[in-house]
Amino acid sequence: MSGGDGAAVSGGVSLTAPGVGAKAASHRASEGKRLEGEVRGTDAVADRWATDARLVDQARKGDSRAFDKLVRRHLKAAYQVAFEQLGDPNDAEDVCQDAFISALQNLESCRDPDRFRSWLLSIVRNRAHNFRSYLKVRQAQPLDTAYGASGRDDPIRNVAREELKGHLREAIAELTDKQREVLLLHDYEGWTHSEIADKLGLSAGASRFHLHVARRALRSRLAEYGPERSGDE
Repeated sequence: MSGGDGAAVSGGVSLTAPGVGAKAASHRASEGKRLEGEVRGTDAVADRWATDARLVDQARKGDSRAFDKLVRRHLKAAYQVAFEQLGDPNDAEDVCQDAFISALQNLESCRDPDRFRSWLLSIVRNRAHNFRSYLKVRQAQPLDTAYGASGRDDPIRNVAREELKGHLREAIAELTDKQREVLLLHDYEGWTHSEIADKLGLSAGASRFHLHVARRALRSRLAEYGPERSGDE
């Protein structure tokens, strides 16, 4: 055994002077946090300067965070386009969310990822146009009126309407419980998303999401009967 430097070797085991090990561990922990912060800062800079094409490529590979970054990057522009066409903040938000959902589902059809912004805004414009047309039809012909007296004396039209109503009920029944509740409360009872959120324990954004998914499911299901109805419109 030897001494004099605060450490001794006994049986091949190094004995460190008291306090030295704790200081070393603390230093390593501090250094680790510093490096971790630098990595996070580097990642943040990289995210900020990542091109749309790179984010689209990552999103296509299943990276949901990449698409979230695209949403944050282009949400303001999308909202402005929707609001210019609709003039209502809530409708503009609805259209924006629907447009982003559509963009995510059809990301493979974005031929030029470098022009993702232009591609997205074209979706927003189309959605806003369709939504505005939907509002005009809804205001001009409420649901009850659509199945009301105008065709009461026409047996063929009445049968077609009853069939359509049956298909609509079937499509609604196929929705999830949450989607069905949101759809009925919003579209049939006129509740706002804030009211729906309070009743169902959701956020207003989640309410909008469920409504868009429900509407899309209904459109997809009822589109099967579109050609048969076209002559009756």
